[in-house]
Amino acid sequence: MGISEVEEMNKVLAGNFTITEWDDIKKEVDGLNLDIEIGQPTVVKNYTHNDKSFTYMMLVNYAIDAETIYTMAMTVNGMLLNKRLIWMAYYLDYDGEDSIELLQSKSNAILDNIISANK
Repeated sequence: MGISEVEEMNKVLAGNFTITEWDDIKKEVDGLNLDIEIGQPTVVKNYTHNDKSFTYMMLVNYAIDAETIYTMAMTVNGMLLNKRLIWMAYYLDYDGEDSIELLQSKSNAILDNIISANK
């Protein structure tokens, strides 16, 4: 893979965040009979940290029961390493706007470290 394929995967991934596709995924998750309800992920930011990666920042609600509901902040990253597309995800509990800044900072640092270690 090269840079153009990373850009193409970014576009493909963007197409996955639609209600129709989420409904299909949710049906499969619901079929597992887990005692958890997963809301539809909402992309709050999409950016390229460098020319070898892209990042989607999302928020999603989880409900374990009627009283235990929380929001997870996460990044989904694609990065080009040694001509291969590698996926990475980073999660933390959402606790206001500072969580988004922390999420982006930590996700970018991890990306930098992984890319730097694989030069």
